[in-house]
Amino acid sequence: MNINWDVAFHFDPLALRPAPFGAAVPTYGNYGGPGYTEGAFGPLVAPYEPPVDALDALFLAHDVATAAAATPGEQAGRTSACSGASWRSPPPSLTRRPASTRA
Repeated sequence: MNINWDVAFHFDPLALRPAPFGAAVPTYGNYGGPGYTEGAFGPLVAPYEPPVDALDALFLAHDVATAAAATPGEQAGRTSACSGASWRSPPPSLTRRPASTRA
């Protein structure tokens, strides 16, 4: 399991959204959690850090799809499409960095 117990986001249970207060919820791998991408809170920037496992690869696919959305409605549609793709193998382009960018 790649749960980051020490890197949590806070969730307001009354508003049902992330907040600076409320219940602490752990993040997962490099991409699991609202606003959590590439192992930190902030925007998604290519080239992407490799996901730690198949579940993290799904979180990355979700981040890439929703970052490309132009409107909140389009973002919601892309989120729904990602959830329907559960447990399929991610494209190789999402699972590793190009050789020229690896450290």
